[in-house]
Amino acid sequence: MSQSTPQPAAPEAEAAVLGSMILDHKVIDDVMRVLRGPEDFHKPAHVVLCNAIVALHGLNIPVNMVSLNQHLRDRGQIKQVGGLDYLIMLGESVPSVALAVHHAQIVRKKANRRDALAAIKMLQKQVVDESMDLPEILATGAAGIQDIIQSCAEVTDGSAALNSPVIVRLSDVVREHVRWLWPGVIPRGKVSFIVGDPGLGKSTVTGDITSRTTTGHGWPNQVGHFEPGGVVMMNVEDDPADTIGPRLDAAGADTSRVTILKGVWTKDRRTGKPEISPLTLDRNIDAIEAAVGQTENCMVVIIDPVSACLGDIDSHNNSQVRSVLARLSELAGRTGVAIILVSHLNKGSGPAIHRTTGSVGFVAAARAVYAVGRDPKDPTGKRRLFLPVKNNIAKDLEGLAFELRDAGGVASVAWESEPVHMTAEAMLAQHDRPGPAQEERTDAIGWLRDTLAAGPRLANEVMDEAKNGHDISIGTLRRAKKDLGVESSQPESMGPWYWRLPASPDGQVRTTCAPGHPPQQPAHLEHLAHLTGSVGDSVGDVCPDAQDAQVADGRVGGSP
Repeated sequence: MSQSTPQPAAPEAEAAVLGSMILDHKVIDDVMRVLRGPEDFHKPAHVVLCNAIVALHGLNIPVNMVSLNQHLRDRGQIKQVGGLDYLIMLGESVPSVALAVHHAQIVRKKANRRDALAAIKMLQKQVVDESMDLPEILATGAAGIQDIIQSCAEVTDGSAALNSPVIVRLSDVVREHVRWLWPGVIPRGKVSFIVGDPGLGKSTVTGDITSRTTTGHGWPNQVGHFEPGGVVMMNVEDDPADTIGPRLDAAGADTSRVTILKGVWTKDRRTGKPEISPLTLDRNIDAIEAAVGQTENCMVVIIDPVSACLGDIDSHNNSQVRSVLARLSELAGRTGVAIILVSHLNKGSGPAIHRTTGSVGFVAAARAVYAVGRDPKDPTGKRRLFLPVKNNIAKDLEGLAFELRDAGGVASVAWESEPVHMTAEAMLAQHDRPGPAQEERTDAIGWLRDTLAAGPRLANEVMDEAKNGHDISIGTLRRAKKDLGVESSQPESMGPWYWRLPASPDGQVRTTCAPGHPPQQPAHLEHLAHLTGSVGDSVGDVCPDAQDAQVADGRVGGSP
């Protein structure tokens, strides 16, 4: 075979591929999934350029004319590729970035043909060499040809007309029932969302879901067991040794069924040595699918928080968010796993569906969304709510309530059996209203309850004591008063106002007496007897033991 045999190449397609990657870095991963590497380019300058683009992309440096030009100059390669003018020409020669993959397929096919010519040339040279064993030559040649055949099979057929519609007749679609991980709550084969402010128990809830999945125990609002399965967890903020592991142990999970996805293997650009790089959704969804395949009977993938795994995706860019979530949805559909994304709430107000941090595309793409928050009606601040924001594939369900219990220094979830009928909007609206932080409000509620436990107090005295003795603002105190249902009374016209705790369900004013101790009238209330007829009837009684205890530990503001 002559040395002058023309080499198959498509310089226009090569230029279009490189120009597309320079103009829009989002196509780089798609292009490199088609190509085997920079060596698929025929023109030496194009090989250098592709190497530079891949290097910048791997370092999370945005690829554009400026960064690429600087990268090549730093390495003394800018003249080798034709200078900045050639980079500009590449960008201007792109017919459409949308055709980048199509042009990459052309480049790969030409590379396969060059490989075939090289293999044939080598085979011809070896055959005429009498010193070589012919069967061995043919076996080696056959293996090389088989590799080329496999490479050809890996290239997507580009014969279909570009931009032609892909249609399916609905009558040909086989009907299927929705598969559920948590029936009516978390579907399999779909993407779901759990959102809430930091520190309220979102990760503890996903730990509980992990425990129930890996053990097959029933769900909080349902009875019965199911076949246990595996869980893949991507949690970039928590350490497996001191946080994730203890949390799952406390929840009773079978951790032999849990896979922690820590990152992906890459090569250091300078040393060429293997290293672990962070996994991002814009580049490594294939790695997630591989982890699912390596986890026996995998049912769930948990990404917590999703905002830390977006890579170069702008979380506020609707089209970028929808693009990456579409790929996640496809992964869920192919594998049948439930993908649960965890995120925070933004600082805004309004409908719950608009409260997720970042683009509304997150909530729009998810089939089920749940909000975690404090129960605004719980004065202790300990009760948490798990409420539906949307569920596209099930009827609207009631929410659930839970508390975080201490399990040896680690939080675990204790679900309540009764459903919650509050909406996510109502829960978030209570948290959004102007007022103090929840911790301040909870402290004020506890202080006011204890202060009034001995019976009515002068309102002005309570407010003065709260403000000057306990650093509780009057606004916070009034909100605590409303939360507790504290009653105001003015025993005599034009006289001072008093505050007292509300009556209990049996109509009696609440007391703090222990069983067997008769109530006694507090000394500081005796002067009200002539106004109310019976101090016990109108302002409440307190047993001496309880009163002494409250004075001793300072819960009655020092007043006996």
